[in-house]
Amino acid sequence: MALVRVKPEEAELRFGIRKGTDEVEPAPLFPGQDRVERAFSLALETEREGYNVYVSGPESVGRTTFTLRKLREKAREKPPPEDVCYYHDFHQPMRPRFLLLPPGTGRALSRDVDELLGS
Repeated sequence: MALVRVKPEEAELRFGIRKGTDEVEPAPLFPGQDRVERAFSLALETEREGYNVYVSGPESVGRTTFTLRKLREKAREKPPPEDVCYYHDFHQPMRPRFLLLPPGTGRALSRDVDELLGS
């Protein structure tokens, strides 16, 4: 096989971009895997305490991307969760207590306590 020298102008590729990436819908992560979709949807609909989801599969197939996408979609349907603030119980040191605060107020409480204590 002989080598042929190619000039840059002969190797030029011409193409036009019709759409940007923000205009294209993402392809399904698991095409043809309806069972995966159904199982994950069932798991996200189950609101019992202690119910967990285990996601497995070969490397680089999109497990994390799929899981995060589905969790974000479900989270958009729900109100934001309360903030949980744990504090020390001096009478029972091995059992911290907690306060449930309106969403987004925990950080402000933390700053106020730091300021009060001069930290």
